[in-house]
Amino acid sequence: MQYPKTESRVAGGADRGKSRCGRKVSIILTRNELRIKILGSYSDEEWEMLRRGEDPFFVSDFNRNTLLRLREAIPDPDTGISEAEVSEMSEMLRAFLVKYMSEDPDAHLPVILSCLALAFIFSEPLHAEYQTGWTRQLLNGKEVYCCPAREEGADSLCKFCICRGKTE
Repeated sequence: MQYPKTESRVAGGADRGKSRCGRKVSIILTRNELRIKILGSYSDEEWEMLRRGEDPFFVSDFNRNTLLRLREAIPDPDTGISEAEVSEMSEMLRAFLVKYMSEDPDAHLPVILSCLALAFIFSEPLHAEYQTGWTRQLLNGKEVYCCPAREEGADSLCKFCICRGKTE
């Protein structure tokens, strides 16, 4: 499955600068458009089952809570995000899950959707605090997330995470 399909648009017909991954970005969607696509990945009945914790497959509490937050108001709904980055992250997650969670393919979708929401809609760390030991720090009057487990590299999903490395 590909990430939830979006109806893309070209922002003003011109590049909008560079993405977090350093590529030029011209096709964007808003946070709210991505939210709507993620919400469309499940039926109303499946969302209700998720809310009640009656999933037909395992969904961690962290991922369940992230997904359920999508049914509420989201921060800065009109903020533009790169469709190419959303697609790249989705594909990287899919490959990771096939390799490391191949025994439970039904559990892949909630992980992918939760990670997309955390990275592109909520701008929050991709893992629960207890999993990686990320911390919040004040830097120049702004709160930032720092993660001792952050890995750099083109094939690392960390490039999509809001966390900085401990040494940054």
